[in-house]
Amino acid sequence: MPLPPDEEHLCIAVLDTSVLFDPYVRHMLLNLADDERYEVRWSNGILDELGRALSSRVSDDKLQRSFQEMAARFPDALVGGRHPSPATPLLPDPDDRHVLSAALACGATHIVTNNLKDFPEKTLDLLGIEAASADTFLTWMYRENPTETLRVMKEQCLAYSRPPVRTLDEFADILEGRRLDTFIRALRGHGTSWRVSPSFR
Repeated sequence: MPLPPDEEHLCIAVLDTSVLFDPYVRHMLLNLADDERYEVRWSNGILDELGRALSSRVSDDKLQRSFQEMAARFPDALVGGRHPSPATPLLPDPDDRHVLSAALACGATHIVTNNLKDFPEKTLDLLGIEAASADTFLTWMYRENPTETLRVMKEQCLAYSRPPVRTLDEFADILEGRRLDTFIRALRGHGTSWRVSPSFR
C-alpha cells in the first residue's frame, strides 16, 4: 500500500458495502477515520446497498439510527451527485460502477473493498485510484503508526461489554474468519489487560 501522492494530506478512501457490512470491521475503519488517519467517504448508493444487505439482521429503526449517527459523525463523508455517471469506466460487475463513480467524484485515492476482482488494477491505475481489502488497508494503518492504531483498537474494545473484550488477543480471536489475517497477526501479542489498568498508551 503506497503513501498518497501528497504526504501532507490524508488519503481519501471510499468504503464499499463489503467492508461496512460487518460491524467490527466497520467500527475499526470508522474509528480510524475519526482519529484522522484518513478521510472517509461513501455515497447514497453504498448506504442503500448496505441497508438491503443488513435488512434481514437489523431493524429498520436501528439501521436508520446507525446511518444518522454516521452522517453526524462524518458530515463530509457523503459524496453527492448521481452515481454512476455516464463517464464512469466499465467494470466486470456493472453494479459496482457507482462505487468507482463516487471515488472519482470525491478525488479518492483508495477504494476499500473485499471484492477486489470487481475493481481491476489496470482500470484503477489509469485513474490514480487503488483498491485495497479491509485487511490490507487496516494493516497499512498499523504499519504507518502502530502505537496510534493500537490505541484506537483498544478504545474500541473498551466500548464492548457483551461480552467484554479485555485484550487485543481476545479482539483478534473475535476477528477470526473476517478475512483480516494479516491485521490479526499485528494485533496478537499485545495481551496486557486494560480492564485492570485502563492506561493503555
